[in-house]
Amino acid sequence: MKIRSLTYFIHPPAGLPAQIQSAARHAGELSARLEKAGVEVQTRRLATTAFPRWMDIKDREHAVEQALDLEQNASAGGFTYTAIGAADPLHPDSYHIAREVLSHTALFASAHLTSGEWLHPQAVRACAEIIHTLATVEQNGFANLRFTALGNVPAGSPFFPCACAPSDELSFGIALEGADLAVQAFDCASSIAEAQSALTGRMQSAADELTAISQSMPSEIHFTGIDMTLAPFPDEFTSIGAALEHLGVSAFGQAGSVTAAAILMSAMQAVEYTRIGFNGLMLPVLEDTRLARQAARGILGVQDLLLYSTLCGTGLDTIPLPGDISEEQLAAILMDTAALSLRLNKALTARLMPIPGKYVGDRTDFDFAFFENSRVMDPDSDGLYRLLAGEEPFKIHQRN
Repeated sequence: MKIRSLTYFIHPPAGLPAQIQSAARHAGELSARLEKAGVEVQTRRLATTAFPRWMDIKDREHAVEQALDLEQNASAGGFTYTAIGAADPLHPDSYHIAREVLSHTALFASAHLTSGEWLHPQAVRACAEIIHTLATVEQNGFANLRFTALGNVPAGSPFFPCACAPSDELSFGIALEGADLAVQAFDCASSIAEAQSALTGRMQSAADELTAISQSMPSEIHFTGIDMTLAPFPDEFTSIGAALEHLGVSAFGQAGSVTAAAILMSAMQAVEYTRIGFNGLMLPVLEDTRLARQAARGILGVQDLLLYSTLCGTGLDTIPLPGDISEEQLAAILMDTAALSLRLNKALTARLMPIPGKYVGDRTDFDFAFFENSRVMDPDSDGLYRLLAGEEPFKIHQRN
């Protein structure tokens, strides 16, 4: 188990340099305590309140200047990545600003597809436009790593790109890289009950230790909690796909995978701690060795992942798509994600990565430590028409 991120939440109008300095001092001391306890901290990250609250979204040039100032201050404070929160349907101009900021900085951002019970087709199409544009900003479409569309996602997650400060209070939360806990728990188990008990026990021990260390810090920076989502890393020992296959699925993506995912989620649900973010099953295709392999074999598809998103915590994540995919095709995938999030009343995201010059079945060639190369996936989408191609928001009532 490692800590993927110590994420600090700030509100820029409250005094940007001073907040970053306080967060940096706290992060240094907390990292030292965690590493003394044998817990590796991979990154320290910064997330602001939603940028429409503090950024001049009516003036593109000024907004980009504000973003660059934030980026410079965060980098000087030693933070590896910085997120500016989400665009939202109440501020239509914010989607355009998110695209501009992402195109001109290395910041992370997100954008809402929904609000309350409402699904917003215009927001869906604005997000599709952002993804389509970002695909050409960096080599291999890599800029889309820094953007995700949100369905029914509240503020407060420590995971990027969707990280957003939950309040104006200076605070911090922890995002875990813990797929190895599931691999270890399931590998040697002789029954499902034993596998679940082992995972719950390992996660409870980790949660207790991280909470105790975080609460021991002599600081006014509030500890918001932990997202125990079992994020993977691209090797066999930290693969959530491998963990699920240890339960008895021949290849994740085949029949039995839903059952395996439900078994894991049930075990996670029994752990007691202060929860923030998703706290579920994360299935990022390009960040997991087994998932990347099964996607390359054609066993795991986009529609399969939408099915598993009914059980998992994050939805569609790091999905390699053909570079010639249209905005309409992207919008159809985003619409399904948003509808599922509302109907099931759960937080879901979609981080889609069209790769210029690549077609369905082509091998990806990313050079990034957190990625395992796979093949470009079939989007299973021809766009939307008739009523679903409209622009008026509509309600999706939560399932009873």
